[in-house]
Amino acid sequence: MVRTSNYDKQPYVCVSTSAGQCWVGWREIIERLKAGSAEPRRVLCVECYPGCFESSIRDALEEGLRPARVIYAPALLKPARAIDDILCEVLGDDPVFGHMNDVGLEAFFDQIKLNQARETVAHWEKGLLLVVGVGAALVASEPDVLVYADMARWEIQGRQRRSEISNIGADNLTESLGLKYKRAFFVDWRAADRLKNQLLQKIDFFLDTNSATPKLGAEICRYRCNPGSIQWI
Repeated sequence: MVRTSNYDKQPYVCVSTSAGQCWVGWREIIERLKAGSAEPRRVLCVECYPGCFESSIRDALEEGLRPARVIYAPALLKPARAIDDILCEVLGDDPVFGHMNDVGLEAFFDQIKLNQARETVAHWEKGLLLVVGVGAALVASEPDVLVYADMARWEIQGRQRRSEISNIGADNLTESLGLKYKRAFFVDWRAADRLKNQLLQKIDFFLDTNSATPKLGAEICRYRCNPGSIQWI
């Protein structure tokens, strides 16, 4: 029996051809996200894929939107050493191989800080509350607007190589590329992908952060999801 391959050699994302569905640069992005800012209460959640320049995204949105308060997800993480202890058995001491696992993003967070941040969101009454960073959607699970800041893994590896980023909650900016990639492959990306799968049908905008000029897209959030994988349609 000859098996027919179902590998798609030319994958693509079908999006609107209207320029009105894409905003390029922070000025345009800020103007788009300001829509609805006159509402008395608004929660804007910007979930980030590991490798995004979270602080730069926060600074740009804070400067442009002038939120009443900002919850920065990295500030809610456990100390780096505590996270290292959690991942010790998963990563092992081999320079290349680790163990597949079910470690989720919530394992990286200090539970007390996370719960306090969730309480802030739940009882938010007036003005704009901005929640941003890797794991922001764990803080604000039902925001008024959900933005997903995404990027390609090739760019992530480039940033690792240039010592521009650490792993989630890690103090390893200058660690070898091999070890940073290993930790991302076995832990960071797995945990982030599981959360992304849960958010796909809720996302209002995708924020492309691969280059210095960010791009915000709308009406591209239509997916077909297989267990453990993401496919664009």
